[in-house]
Amino acid sequence: MYFTNRYYKQANKICATERQKDHSVIMAFSGKWTVSSFEGLKAVADAFGVDEAKRDPAMLNGATVEIKQDGDNLTFTATGGLGKTGTHSMTVGQPSEGIMAFSGKWTVSSFEGLKEVAEAFGVDVSKRDPAMLKGATLEIKQDGDTLTYTTTGGLGRTGTHTMTVGQQSEGELFGKVYSATTEWDGDTIVSKGQSGLVLRRVITSKMAFNGKWTVSGFEGLNDVLDAFGVDASHRDPAKLQGATVEIKQDGDNFTFTTTGGLGKSGSHTMTVGGPSEGELFGKAYSGTTAWDGDTVVFTGKSGVVLKRSIEGANLVYTVEYGGKTGKVTFSK
Repeated sequence: MYFTNRYYKQANKICATERQKDHSVIMAFSGKWTVSSFEGLKAVADAFGVDEAKRDPAMLNGATVEIKQDGDNLTFTATGGLGKTGTHSMTVGQPSEGIMAFSGKWTVSSFEGLKEVAEAFGVDVSKRDPAMLKGATLEIKQDGDTLTYTTTGGLGRTGTHTMTVGQQSEGELFGKVYSATTEWDGDTIVSKGQSGLVLRRVITSKMAFNGKWTVSGFEGLNDVLDAFGVDASHRDPAKLQGATVEIKQDGDNFTFTTTGGLGKSGSHTMTVGGPSEGELFGKAYSGTTAWDGDTVVFTGKSGVVLKRSIEGANLVYTVEYGGKTGKVTFSK
């Protein structure tokens, strides 16, 4: 598949041999690219078992992908074509995911406006109290456009059902059975019911911290450790390999359970907007926390700044101190 960059107006095909000859080629991905030609895709789509409705490569004509590259870190924003419109990030040499972010076990942490919706939807009074959702869980297993939901508690029916985005879907909401068509809208799954009901499922980065994460990469830590005055026995970033952090998030409330790595193994809790204490690289810290968009930012009294963010399918810790910046990347 070939893309034309709107700035350079030329077709580009970057291959491994080019990368080996000239390291600068690696940095040439940035820009907005428009599909200009393709070959052999229909046969690949056939072999890959792609749905017939999405098998025509001609759909790629006019599709664009905008790439922002910072070394091995790339962010892709796609429009049109055979893929899903939206944005995802990846780091070369680490696991990469696109639309697979729904998988996992989720617990209801908050809700708003449901009582009015349940009333308008004609829900039985006995099932109209949104407080029944507290503690309800939803486990999702996603394989591309196919999602299997297992629900417990709450206003819906306990059990398992499967749906495929782009096809008719049936389920139960607030005790009422519904049938709907489903489609992607960016990173959101939209179900439109025959009754006029619209149900949107979306993963927001601000709520995506839950889960068990394992260190998969790091960069620039030696400089930060040096500036931070970390003891030599705690200064080897390689000790992070295999370290894990399990996060349980309930709105602004987080519980972190860490094993291995340069910090202290164990659990601690923090509430965004309040004070926080812990240990980083073997040194105790205290400070305050706040949201900056979808990023949790800890600002220490010593001047250290720790940012926790979700980038694509990864959890990223960014540590800033003394004009130095280091990053630790985690994957599930």
